[in-house]
Amino acid sequence: MMKRACVCIIMVLTLMLLTACQNPGISVVNIAEDGTPHSVDLPGVGVFQKTVQDVSNNLPVSTDVTRDMTASPPVYVRTDGYHEQVAYPFYTLVQSIADLDAYVKQYEGTYNFAHRETVSTDTTIGLLDAIQSYDETFFASYHVILVVLQEGSGSIRHKVEQMSVDEEGVLSIPITRIVPQVGTCDMAQWHILLPIDKSVSFSSVDIVLSAQS
Repeated sequence: MMKRACVCIIMVLTLMLLTACQNPGISVVNIAEDGTPHSVDLPGVGVFQKTVQDVSNNLPVSTDVTRDMTASPPVYVRTDGYHEQVAYPFYTLVQSIADLDAYVKQYEGTYNFAHRETVSTDTTIGLLDAIQSYDETFFASYHVILVVLQEGSGSIRHKVEQMSVDEEGVLSIPITRIVPQVGTCDMAQWHILLPIDKSVSFSSVDIVLSAQS
């Protein structure tokens, strides 16, 4: 048992070291330069990854969107579904019920979106459970940014920190990866649902990952 635990620890530490070597300190997804969204190699993803120019409403730039998280906080859903061709992290902008339904239909065979009657220590509610409250009234006030992450251990959790928009209109989404000293050896994929008030104007998005052990 002790030998197996040691092997798991070594595998997790090795994956963390490889990630750090590839992206020292933080990982950033930036689509500001040419206005095109970060893309992955799944068919049809371009339908959902709209450029942020589509939602820029030319309002004065907000410098703090914490109030939006308080009104409708982030939801963290473990969806799993390992695919080598997908580049993580990526995000999808959802602006309506139609967008949300289309996303679920497109990727329900790629990730596990099913309802979950029971939530254990290594699972969460299902994506279909999480989006039940996203109705027409909700989308009248909010967009939803779906951030999709992959982790080398199912023991790693996440916390979205204070989001902000800088003077250039870049919406920064800082996500802390909560990494335990001992973790399981299973791969895990996550959807983080981030409601953003439609009054917030932004022209691009940065997803910034940092580790906290």
